[in-house]
Amino acid sequence: MIGPVSMANVSNVHFKGDQELLAREGAFAKKAPEAQAATPEAAEKKSNTGKKFAIGAVVVAAALATLAVLSRQNILKVLPEAKLADLNWYSPEKIGHYLAKAGDKLATWIYDPLKGLLKGKAAKEAVDTQA
Repeated sequence: MIGPVSMANVSNVHFKGDQELLAREGAFAKKAPEAQAATPEAAEKKSNTGKKFAIGAVVVAAALATLAVLSRQNILKVLPEAKLADLNWYSPEKIGHYLAKAGDKLATWIYDPLKGLLKGKAAKEAVDTQA
């Protein structure tokens, strides 16, 4: 047979006389903003957005420069229209054709002016050394 349980003094059973348990902060409670700012992790955190943007810009610039140089060195070749019409849109030759056209356009805007600028400086230095 089961004996009756007396619930006359429930607070002492659960809290054993310690009422501070009710006043303490819960395990999953949000901390106050000033307590969050005091943590050393929050003070040391810095944004890396600028670094990521700079790395991305360098990668894109290197890819475009490579495309322009490959086009100027005739590694990527522009195909004649008759052969271009016979190829599928996913064939490597057709993709290379369009990359060559894009590289050629980039080379006329970027590669050729820089090459002319460097040739001009080399010619000036040659004239200066002869004089």
